[in-house]
Amino acid sequence: MRKGKIFYSIYFTFIILFFAGMAWVLVWLHGWLKDYEASQPTAKCNEIVAELFTNPDWGKIYDLAGMEDTIFEGRDAYISYMSDKVGSAELTCSETSAGLSGNKKYFIKLGEEKLLSFTLVGSENSERGITEWSLGEISLILNRGQSVRILKKQGHTVYINGVKLDEEYTVQRISTQAENYLPDEVYGPRYELQVVDGLLLSPRVSITGESGTELEITFDNEKAVYTEQTEIPVIEDDEKTAAIEIAEGYCEYMIGATNSLSSFFDSDTNIYRTIRQNESWMQQSYANYRFEDENISDYFRYTDELFSARISLSLNVTRNNGTIKKYTLDSNFFFRKQKNGGYLAVEMTNLDIQQPISEVRLIYRNDSETLQDEFVKADSKKLTTPLVTVPEGESFSGWAKEITDEAGRTSRVLLFVPDENGEIALPDGYVLEPMILYPVFEDMNTEDKGE
Repeated sequence: MRKGKIFYSIYFTFIILFFAGMAWVLVWLHGWLKDYEASQPTAKCNEIVAELFTNPDWGKIYDLAGMEDTIFEGRDAYISYMSDKVGSAELTCSETSAGLSGNKKYFIKLGEEKLLSFTLVGSENSERGITEWSLGEISLILNRGQSVRILKKQGHTVYINGVKLDEEYTVQRISTQAENYLPDEVYGPRYELQVVDGLLLSPRVSITGESGTELEITFDNEKAVYTEQTEIPVIEDDEKTAAIEIAEGYCEYMIGATNSLSSFFDSDTNIYRTIRQNESWMQQSYANYRFEDENISDYFRYTDELFSARISLSLNVTRNNGTIKKYTLDSNFFFRKQKNGGYLAVEMTNLDIQQPISEVRLIYRNDSETLQDEFVKADSKKLTTPLVTVPEGESFSGWAKEITDEAGRTSRVLLFVPDENGEIALPDGYVLEPMILYPVFEDMNTEDKGE
């Protein structure tokens, strides 16, 4: 009887311990399975999407991506850009290949557009025997397709989002034909076109003059360029009077109404001697003459003593028989103030002296190395390009410029094929534009392989 009691006591004790052990195993297994499920990359991905991208904090995302500010834009620009772009739209997540790294990689997309990617990095937990996944790198996918063009007077300063632009951003210089007629160290109106690329947003643009005063600027939608507002010069009354008198005096000299050309033109100038050698307009006598339709345009002051203006007028000469001969004048004059306060003409031309002369910047670059950086006239007939070292097994095809499509993809288009001396003959009428040019090399064996 006693032996039976001992047996059943041990028996039931073992049963109790067995079920207690099984209960502990089930609890442990349940916890392990829970941890295992939570550690799976899909679960971790969903957790990160919910935390970062359901109601995105773009500033936090920018920080987690470890982005560095550019010269002109930073964290605030990214926040503004993404807030405007995404708004309250729902973002989606899709997995992509992470290569051979063993990590997991995902894209966050707005519709079909990829906004950024992030990775999950796995690490073994030796205690639990499972792989745990954690957030790795966040990489922002930014299409910095905004650019800005600014036309400003030489000597003035442009600021983009408060950052001063130096000569590095100047791609075009514009002067006028007037400088062909001006003394040394005297210049006509000069302008510079500056360009900034690689922006997320349309920037804040300002221009200051030599004194540091901010100038008024306008934006030309058609040309997509900011331009500083310049005052249109107004001719003074004494200048206007002198200009008309000199133009009339020239006409009077050309019909023989006066012999005193030196009263109107500086006798020490080439134009004075040229006019003296020219044949007069009329060889016969006449009854009288009169001026009409007098007009002054294209006025520009270069110094306190020197200005130019285009003068047009008609001179009607009545012959002795009563018929009228009409002469027209439409020329640019340069006038210099004399010590007595009056003016004399020092140059005269029928050409349009306000016609712009454009010089554009050409940069020849091989990878990150700048081979040549120069300004050339936009209507140049010939270019002299730098000679390049051709990699072994390849041939040099010419110079190409880089273009970017709407999706942000870049490609290169071959433009110029120089001769063995690096020279390029440009066709008549070809107008150069500011460019960065890259050498194009081709595998010499490509054609053979194709055959």
